[in-house]
Amino acid sequence: MPKPSETAAREQIAEATRRLEAEDPSESSGLVCAEYTSELQLGLLGIDPATLEPPILDLGCGTSAALVRHLREGGTPGVIGLDPRAPEAIGFVRASWFEVPFPPATWRTLIAHQSFALHFLRAHLRSESAAARFAHKYLELLRSLQSGGRFFYAPGLPFVERHLDASEFRIARRPVPVASIPAAARDLAAIYGPEGLYAASVERVR
Repeated sequence: MPKPSETAAREQIAEATRRLEAEDPSESSGLVCAEYTSELQLGLLGIDPATLEPPILDLGCGTSAALVRHLREGGTPGVIGLDPRAPEAIGFVRASWFEVPFPPATWRTLIAHQSFALHFLRAHLRSESAAARFAHKYLELLRSLQSGGRFFYAPGLPFVERHLDASEFRIARRPVPVASIPAAARDLAAIYGPEGLYAASVERVR
């Protein structure tokens, strides 16, 4: 019989997952990043556009692709947006991250503001098979980085990041304001302790 503390934890996880599904019931699509200003996304992820190196891919760019357009208008070259609801225009791919292959050593920069990582977090709490599918894609994304390339995402993924090979990947974590994360994500991150609420940058070092 589960201990009271274990039962409470399970109930907390179930309630947090229900709230996340209520915010975004689609498992394969990214959250609509266009709901957030480009400045908020860049600030939360700790990105200085002047330091970004192409090619750049925004995973879950949203319907209006606000961040992609902002970077292009600011003179950043080689920015591509990926989303099932992406604009039907040059430089955008209308597909989910599961439908697109990510060959090794392809990208210099990957950006995923409250999209891929948020869905991975939900999958981790829902089922082993769903989590395994995301874990496989996460590693595929990391290995699609060129040496020195970086993957910026939020929220952080402490349950998988701890298993990365330090000789291959270097992780930087950036605390984020609670108000800038969806309520359900705050609940899920809280399960992993106060250190669980952060944005991450993973650099491929070799």
